Amino acid sequence: MDEVDGMSSGDRGGITAIVEMIKNTKIPIICICNDRQAQKIRSLARLCLDVKFHKPDKKVVAQKLKSILELEGGSGDNFALGLLV
Repeated sequence: MDEVDGMSSGDRGGITAIVEMIKNTKIPIICICNDRQAQKIRSLARLCLDVKFHKPDKKVVAQKLKSILELEGGSGDNFALGLLV
């Protein structure tokens, strides 16, 4: 579920429904939010494994693009790929 932190703006009972669903299911549910510390999702956050993602370094993304290009039979110079990123 994407944007669970924005669910309660105009929705009533949405977070509560997700919490109950998580408590009663054996199937993993992935909840995505931008503001993990928001008061409105604290009850949900207590039930979740918190996995943080960080923005990758531009150099790493450029290297990955280059390796994809090479696997596809293409090529590109590092400067151009850096500009693309």
